[in-house]
Amino acid sequence: MTQDGRLARERALRWLPLAFGIAGALGLGAWLQLAWQQIVHPLELFGHEGVIVDHVARLLRGEAIYGPPELKFVPFLYTPGYYWLCVAFSWLGDLAFIVPRAVSALSTLLAMGCLVPMILRAGGNVVWGIAAAGVYALGASQVEAWYALAQVDSLFVAVLALAMTAVQRARTAMHWFAVGLLFAIAFWCKQSGLFAGIIVALVMVLASFRYSLAIVAGIAVGIVPPLAWIALAGNDWFFFYVFAIPAGFGQDLAKLGLLLRHDVPPLLPAGFLGIGLLVMLWRQGQRDLALRYAAIGAALAGTAIAGRLHVGGHVNTLIPALWLMALSLGIGGSFLWQHGGLDSTSRWARPLVAVLVALQFALVSDDFSRFRPASNGAAVAAEMRATLARAQKPLLLPGLGYLIGEPAGADPVAVNDVMRISPSRARPFLEALQEAMVERRFGGVVLEDFLRQRYEPRYGAYCRAVGPLTVDSDAVRPRAGLDFGTPWLLAPR
Repeated sequence: MTQDGRLARERALRWLPLAFGIAGALGLGAWLQLAWQQIVHPLELFGHEGVIVDHVARLLRGEAIYGPPELKFVPFLYTPGYYWLCVAFSWLGDLAFIVPRAVSALSTLLAMGCLVPMILRAGGNVVWGIAAAGVYALGASQVEAWYALAQVDSLFVAVLALAMTAVQRARTAMHWFAVGLLFAIAFWCKQSGLFAGIIVALVMVLASFRYSLAIVAGIAVGIVPPLAWIALAGNDWFFFYVFAIPAGFGQDLAKLGLLLRHDVPPLLPAGFLGIGLLVMLWRQGQRDLALRYAAIGAALAGTAIAGRLHVGGHVNTLIPALWLMALSLGIGGSFLWQHGGLDSTSRWARPLVAVLVALQFALVSDDFSRFRPASNGAAVAAEMRATLARAQKPLLLPGLGYLIGEPAGADPVAVNDVMRISPSRARPFLEALQEAMVERRFGGVVLEDFLRQRYEPRYGAYCRAVGPLTVDSDAVRPRAGLDFGTPWLLAPR
């Protein structure tokens, strides 16, 4: 290539990182607009958000979460960190659903914020940081816009992001101990945090056994004493919900094809950038740094894969992999861009990086229109509450207690989890439900249409279908997860 050709190519490539930063800023803006619409929407956007509110409401009233299945409430299988944080901010607003969704949205912003200092520390600049944050924001389309929903995952990933930031920076044994504590905090948000911490500890053995030992010590200090206190308090229900149920479900290897065909391909361009980064660091002799990034990648990818293959694992389990995608694009892209000079041996490095970054943006981009809540949500919520106000009391609302502002029925999915793992533990609940139906203890039952039909044998002999709580089925259709249909009111026969 002639000198003039090289100069022309250099000018053409010079502005590409800025273009990526602009694309990232636009993606971030689009997600922020969607997140705000989700936060203020007064109806569920995922079929279990109401049950999350039930958890928080119980804590606010000083009631335990983990206990025997009751007609009013059965807990999910998650650790309680997300519920605690929602309680801490409950004074700021409505639990259904402004506070819990805002906690998730702010957690997502924290995860994005962690990308920037990690990229700067790796030698990149703010433009690459904005590009990484933006591509992570756009990645919401790959997980049904889960980032701002009332669920545990966004907080979990934010704490993981803090842990990975610490992995990049740790120097002394005390630093690595703090890394372990962060993984322990991640565990209290979702059990997968323990798995991620163990993976990092195992990989870092290759760098220093002392590092790994410090990580394990931090994890143990953050997890073992609270678990010992719970055990001494005699709350075996905590261990049943948090450990026995997830372990009982196991892994579904049949989902491996779905993972490889559907979940992994959109993340491959950034994956190639991450692999290229590891290769270059290793060849340059920066093996300690390469091992740190390898540990981060293995932990995040391993957590996402294990969660996706778990029986019942939904697309939300892929959020750690999306954050890894953004980190790989930011650090890998900026590093390879800087080291992709214009000499004859590496003149294709920058064009290749440009293609991979552009392709990554294209693969995860979405206009988010299919995730936007119905604009008449407030009117429909008022209609549904008015229908319930006219119904005979008390009401049994499995998983829909947010409609009347209190836990008012155990979610069928949580009940099914107990039944699947331990029918003997579920039997008292089922007997209590049968007794309540026979005695006509409830003036009405509200079930989403799919559940109404599925559980006809349990309710049909005692209740008749009155009709849906709203005629606008589209307004109550969730924008993530399974669509169970419009809630129906059942009245005693």
